[in-house]
Amino acid sequence: MEKAYDKRKNIVYLEVIRIVAILGVLFNHTNTKGFFLFATTTNKFDYVISMLLSVLCKMSVPLFFMISGYLLLGKQESFSEVIKKRIVRYALVIAAASMLTYVADCFFRKELFSIRELVKIIYRGDIGTYWFLYSYLGLMLMLPFLRGIVGALSRTTVYYLVGLKILLRGLLPMVIFILLGYAMSPALDVIMLEDSVFYFLIGFYFGTTENLYNSTRKRILCRGISCFCIITTCCMLYYEYKATGAYTENFLGVLLPLVCISVFCETRHCLENTEFPDKLRKGILFVGDKTFGVYLLEPIFRICIGESWNHLTEGFPPLLTSFLWCFLIFGAGILITWLIKLTPFMRKLV
Repeated sequence: MEKAYDKRKNIVYLEVIRIVAILGVLFNHTNTKGFFLFATTTNKFDYVISMLLSVLCKMSVPLFFMISGYLLLGKQESFSEVIKKRIVRYALVIAAASMLTYVADCFFRKELFSIRELVKIIYRGDIGTYWFLYSYLGLMLMLPFLRGIVGALSRTTVYYLVGLKILLRGLLPMVIFILLGYAMSPALDVIMLEDSVFYFLIGFYFGTTENLYNSTRKRILCRGISCFCIITTCCMLYYEYKATGAYTENFLGVLLPLVCISVFCETRHCLENTEFPDKLRKGILFVGDKTFGVYLLEPIFRICIGESWNHLTEGFPPLLTSFLWCFLIFGAGILITWLIKLTPFMRKLV
């Protein structure tokens, strides 16, 4: 979710990806009302739509990592700049967001505030949905080293990395489950295949090299592969249910790398050289700039108004309820983030 600080700042297609991705994050947190509705519903339409949306919304966090990789890996910064601009900033964001969420939780649960509990929460990251912040902070801690890898990112090495990701984290687990019934990852641990590092690196590559989608043949091929990956993922979810009697997220993201690359390149192809009306461009940039704040505020909204919302929408179609919730939190988050960013210090954090 990192903002640009150089000539890449205010690239409209990146902001469009951010906006779509944050809506996906919000939908990902709707549980059985939306994201996991397919596991509980008997309505066939809701089943198909919710499963499809659940697969697609899993792209959200990888896309954020890809955007950040594109914006940050090519920058030249000293260690002190990395520490002040990146590491300290995200450490402060984690502490502040966790504290606000914990205070809200204590208030609505009518529990006593505890410094000891707050420290444990910040250390372990076990409140809200802030695991992304910890992963991102880890990337910032390794940023000087990751920048050193940029020189090794060629077409061959990146395609090799993507191939390994699909093979070891996608195809192999699926084959093992189909043949043996085991839903587990292989013991082989390749650090570059961790989602945060992987998407960070490929985001830089696919954002800085000639776009795949400039070729009509490659564009058609990528779209076909993406559709195949999405359909295969849905089939694996259903197959696992038939084999075990339960739906899980074990195979929800195993083929996502190819889909994320396709979406990133597709959006870049369609929007990178598009001339937008000035008001529309400014509107997209304004909203995209506030998506990080929406992410930070969403767990607090859920604590404060989630129960009231459930009572208010009782009896509503579940998917409609989920969509309304996502747009409500999105709009409220944009407004509050805008107000927060009016303060100079907070503008630098959020």
